[in-house]
Amino acid sequence: MGWPKRTITRLEIGRDSMVPIVEELYRYWSAGARDHPPGPAWGEGFKLVEVASDVLPNMVVVDVGLGIDDFTYRFWGSERGVYMRQGDPTGKRLQDGLSPAVMEMVVSQYRDVVTTGVPLLMLHNYQLKSGLIAECQTIRLPLSPDGERIDKVVSVTQFLRHKQEYQEAEPNFGDSDD
Repeated sequence: MGWPKRTITRLEIGRDSMVPIVEELYRYWSAGARDHPPGPAWGEGFKLVEVASDVLPNMVVVDVGLGIDDFTYRFWGSERGVYMRQGDPTGKRLQDGLSPAVMEMVVSQYRDVVTTGVPLLMLHNYQLKSGLIAECQTIRLPLSPDGERIDKVVSVTQFLRHKQEYQEAEPNFGDSDD
């Protein structure tokens, strides 16, 4: 794999393992999921207007298409520009905005949430050319219209270290965690 070198660690979901905006989104999602497993329905138990204002800029929602690897961006938070090489991807296929270097990793994470119906919490470390380690935490959560099929996945990412350096290191590399 080329630059940046990445390691991903799956984390157990719990209050002690989540950073603030990740925990905030998880709590909101959990309230809807309690009465509607495996996850709340978009527009009913999960509404953008009810998501905390500090979460929205870092959040992404993808629609799940007919194929297991078919995802389209429904919502792209305003702070997510750090990840994309070609502007706002809302309405575009996930594959159209990601670099080939990260395509399989991201698709695999969405596929995992869709097939298991279980949230996925991860810590991503990126070793930059400068030697710095940029670090962020991402959670992916299933949404279901009928209690069976996952039709959307909502994600939020919060950088913990070196977001600015990550952004400046290579503005067009297209690496995304969403």
